[in-house]
Parts: sequence; structure tokens; C-alpha cells
Amino acid sequence: MSEWISTDDQLPKCSWPLVEVGDWVLIYYDLWSEVVLACRVWIDDDNWTWKDNAGYEYETIYVTHWMPLPEPPK
Repeated sequence: MSEWISTDDQLPKCSWPLVEVGDWVLIYYDLWSEVVLACRVWIDDDNWTWKDNAGYEYETIYVTHWMPLPEPPK
């Protein structure tokens, strides 16, 4: 299993062009102290956010860590 990565150290891949999504990862949302399946999404050149698969948006300041998804079972 991967270790948690601080958002201060590194962010997961985020695709380009506009409104494309990056890889799905687990994020730690510090405001609610919970782990959420989400991805990083471009809005424009300088603006991006975190969204879950239902489209709910998470404030970037409260996402403190993330982790790649584990390999699926074989």
C-alpha cells in the first residue's frame, strides 16, 4: 500500500485541456477528518479543484494529503 503524500510536497496528475480530470486518488479532507475518492480537475489555467465521482467539490485548502489507489485484486 502506498504512503500518504502531503499536498505541500506533490499533487497528483491533472490532465489538460480545460475541465479534464486527473487520476482518481484517495484524499484526506481535514475539515471533516475523512478519506474521500476524488480527482483533481482543471477549471482554467490557474484554477483547479477536487471533485468526487458525484461531482461534489472539496475546498483545496482542506485537502492535506492524497494517496494513489491500490492495485485491484487479481
